[in-house]
Amino acid sequence: SRASFTSPLLDMRHSAERCLTLDVSAKVCYMRLFENGLQRAEAYEATSAADILYYLNSWIGRSDIKIYVKGSRDTVKLLKKYYKHVVCE
Repeated sequence: SRASFTSPLLDMRHSAERCLTLDVSAKVCYMRLFENGLQRAEAYEATSAADILYYLNSWIGRSDIKIYVKGSRDTVKLLKKYYKHVVCE
């Protein structure tokens, strides 16, 4: 058998949409921006929802884009104060 590598950065479940996806774990936030396919993907050290908001603002500013968040209800709660279309997965 062969070993395989996977990463949340390889998740393409929303690749047909114009959106940003966040997969949040204990210490890392995986961010992917889709617009006619994958435009950008990075992993950031993030210890709080405020850290994630900071990175998100540097990526999209105040853009009216759908944001999918997986793994952190605190992040969803904070982002909903700043962005219209935040979906908790």
